[in-house]
Order: sequence, then structure tokens, then C-alpha cells
Amino acid sequence: MKNPPILISVIGFFALMAAFFYIFTGLRLIGFDWFGAFKDSQLTQGYWFWGVLWIIVGAIYAAAALALWSLQPWAWLFAVIMSIFGLVSAFFVMIDVGFAAALGAAVLPGIILWYLNTAEVKAAFAMPGDGDGV
Repeated sequence: MKNPPILISVIGFFALMAAFFYIFTGLRLIGFDWFGAFKDSQLTQGYWFWGVLWIIVGAIYAAAALALWSLQPWAWLFAVIMSIFGLVSAFFVMIDVGFAAALGAAVLPGIILWYLNTAEVKAAFAMPGDGDGV
């Protein structure tokens, strides 16, 4: 198994951190207390469905992180789709806040989308390159 490009490893790391966040928050919404760590906070009630949903999303992000590290082609597609969602979100930021904030929100998804479509990354994921007719 070959090593992934360094920025793919970084994207996978942040996907895993997002997975931990979603799983941790989902368990908290369900009511798990982590040995009294949240004894002074309000107890959530009626959020069991949303907690399970957050745990499922966290599992999807964890699977995507591991797939990025193992260079699975579906992980490349997942990262592209998430980058496009980020750009769409930046458009809605532009409508709500203004162009400067939207530009700031669009920079990272744009760079990631560009990077995912470079020849080096496509070759690492065994994806067809630009203009090779495959």
C-alpha cells in the first residue's frame, strides 16, 4: 500500500477530528455523561433521534478519513462533494453577510477542490487524469 499525498493525509486528519466531534456531540445529545464531566450542565431531553443522527454522520466522516488514508476512490468523491458543499455554503454567506466574508468562506473549499483535481492526487487515487481520454 502506497502512502497518500501529504495534504490528503491532512484532509483525512481533519475528517477524523470532525468525526470525533459528531460522535461526541451525538453521545451527549443522547444523554451520556462521561463519568460526571457534565454534571453541572443542563440535561438534554427529547434529542435521542438527533443524537443517533449525529453519531451516524460521525461514523461516515470516520470512514471517509480512513478511506482517504487508504486512497479509496469513493473517498476522493466524498471530499469533492464536501468541497462543493463548502462553496455553496460560501454563496449563502455572500447573500447573508457580504462578499468579503463569502470570499473568506470560499477560499479553503476552493483550494481543496483544486488540489483534489491535480494530476498527482488523481494518480494517487487511480482516477483518470486531465485530458488522457480515459
